[in-house]
Amino acid sequence: MQDERVRLARLQQESLLAAQEELNVAGGLGVRKLIQQASSQLQASLCIVDSDGRLISSHGIMAPQALKVAKCCLATKKTTSSAGNYEDSNYLIHRLDAHGDRFHLLVILAARQFSSYDRSIVKHCAGLADILVQRPASLRKARSELHTLALATLLGENSSSEILARVFESAADTTGRVRAAVVCGDSEHFLNRALTHFDAELAAANRYLFSLEVGSASTLLLFRGTRTPAEIREFFGPNAKSLRIAVGAPMHWSTLNLKIVEDLTVAARTLELGTLIGPQYVGTNWIAQAPVRKALDARSRQTIDRLIEHDTVHDTELVATLEAYLRAAGSLSATASATRVHRHTIRSRIELIAEICEVDLRDPFTRAELLLIILSRSA
Repeated sequence: MQDERVRLARLQQESLLAAQEELNVAGGLGVRKLIQQASSQLQASLCIVDSDGRLISSHGIMAPQALKVAKCCLATKKTTSSAGNYEDSNYLIHRLDAHGDRFHLLVILAARQFSSYDRSIVKHCAGLADILVQRPASLRKARSELHTLALATLLGENSSSEILARVFESAADTTGRVRAAVVCGDSEHFLNRALTHFDAELAAANRYLFSLEVGSASTLLLFRGTRTPAEIREFFGPNAKSLRIAVGAPMHWSTLNLKIVEDLTVAARTLELGTLIGPQYVGTNWIAQAPVRKALDARSRQTIDRLIEHDTVHDTELVATLEAYLRAAGSLSATASATRVHRHTIRSRIELIAEICEVDLRDPFTRAELLLIILSRSA
């Protein structure tokens, strides 16, 4: 009996360490990714608000209720770390360290009691969030310049182009050229891990990350124009084997546009895992041709668009699940492994997807058609 207790305790500790490492990886990509990861691990809804009640980040189906709890605490000045009940749910509140008169509250809301394991996860998340929401003096100048750019753009001031030039100077080479690359993973987890490694490489070289999400598990990155595709791949180290990478041609930063990004995204998403292609192949894929895209978009309105609407309304992940399932050639086990979701949950999601789209996902032709539709979407 004692041996079994020791074994279970060891397994729980190993699980906790793995969960904390996943939070560390997510935290490296910002507070929003951290909150999403914690929400997934805890199967709960989270939000962070500042002392003025402004929402910093939130995630989960009950995020609006979590925000109400936070604002109620601020209104009643009950801003210490605490636990309690809200309607039919339970909440935990962590007050993060104050910075002058400013502080933040992390609120976790779930329809169940929180275990000691949950509380350990929450404590670790709160520690990371505390670091992320601080505003060190070293970042104030950069943030102020971005605020100036936003204001100048809003007012249509010509000076915004001068500010843009200063911002992109750190991403471009000496002639002002950049290389755009779209990086895709099978899941947010693998992509986030690769981006964390990439950001660490940039930090070691005293350079900054320029990135933008362009779809599910897909991110646009900027490199100096002198970087070769092979050098870009090296930035991701061993994580490159979990990525699909499409690299564009060197260009002046001011000429980068949405069409270029769309071509890179389509090219990247059609690659085999672990593959990189250069600019000579981007834009030549037949899926990107107008007649094909028109036909696929028409079919998408009958299928994938329904899933997008369901995901938006119900905060589900049916589109991402379907893509993983189609890439896995209809294997539930491979889909569960790729998405890090239990096999039974995947089965239920696939049944719901088939019902919403009114398709037979057992049919290989149908699976191939839907995969082409998903790959043809640029976002």
